Amino acid sequence: MPVNIPGLQKHAIDWHLPGSFPDVRRAKLLMFGVTDNHTGITDNPVCQALRDLVWDVAGKNPIAHLGIFIDNDMGVGLRKLIGFLQKQYPEARLLIYGLQGSETGLSSTFDALKQLTFFLPSIKTQNFPLLSKVISNLKFDKIIFAGVQHYLVQSDYRKLASYPKVDIWYLRDMDNDQIEVVVRHAAVVWADYRVLARSVTGSQVLPHPAGMDIKQWAAIFYYAGLSPVNRVMMMANTKLEEFFPVDSETVAIGIWHYFEGIKNKIKDYPLLPIQNLEKTEVYVHDYRTYLYHNPQTGRWWIEVPDTGDETRLFPVSTRVALDVSEGRNTDLLLKFW
Repeated sequence: MPVNIPGLQKHAIDWHLPGSFPDVRRAKLLMFGVTDNHTGITDNPVCQALRDLVWDVAGKNPIAHLGIFIDNDMGVGLRKLIGFLQKQYPEARLLIYGLQGSETGLSSTFDALKQLTFFLPSIKTQNFPLLSKVISNLKFDKIIFAGVQHYLVQSDYRKLASYPKVDIWYLRDMDNDQIEVVVRHAAVVWADYRVLARSVTGSQVLPHPAGMDIKQWAAIFYYAGLSPVNRVMMMANTKLEEFFPVDSETVAIGIWHYFEGIKNKIKDYPLLPIQNLEKTEVYVHDYRTYLYHNPQTGRWWIEVPDTGDETRLFPVSTRVALDVSEGRNTDLLLKFW
């Protein structure tokens, strides 16, 4: 469905308007909203919030808004659309907002490679079988759940920690450095709107007053855009027809920062050979291993134990790298040894 904003002027964003479709061939970012509302929704508040922002862009229309996708089959059509866009426009990033429920997002990301990162406060017990299916999919090297509020976690959710492929980071861990670490290698980042503190949104039905603030929300999107391997950014549980103005602005802020990250992205490991990184011998819990550093981007990795022949590098923050290099053990690495 086209987005119809009276008096809309094209600037950074090429809009899907009545009688025209955006030129997606030159776009660096393709985005669209999702709704299960069959009565028709034009998504004016989010688009108006996007239009009100100042975009620092070079070139003509580097962002294409494709309109609103009506999801009436629990994500099956959405998954096909994502696959089509990735195949047809492999250099473009995708951003999707308005998703409802974990099932839709998870069923739409089975084809992602390497790593998935979910920012969400908790998980419902009935979703655990689907999570188990995702985790067991051999295409994934790592699945990260970040921003989890320990006091909201269901008993089944704690079982996730027993999977070697799963990392769980709690809300207390989520400073900017750690947010960058958990999204750095994520092909898909899923940001659940409920991870925000209630005071940040217009909603009074979020599960708890605690949560991330607007700076952390912006950091999620910026660092996802900055990631050398990210392909898809998903914004979940943002029901378009129930938005308060502040919610539209919060969504727009996330999109703006995602594009800022894309603009500033520099090629880095794992797209660069490991030989391009500086290597330093260190000891973690009496285990000899190596820190790797890219001085151009300032990013750090640590080599972690692996039963195979391939060297596995895990992203770490500058703070953790400094602790390890000076012989101080950190709990953030205990899970590997």
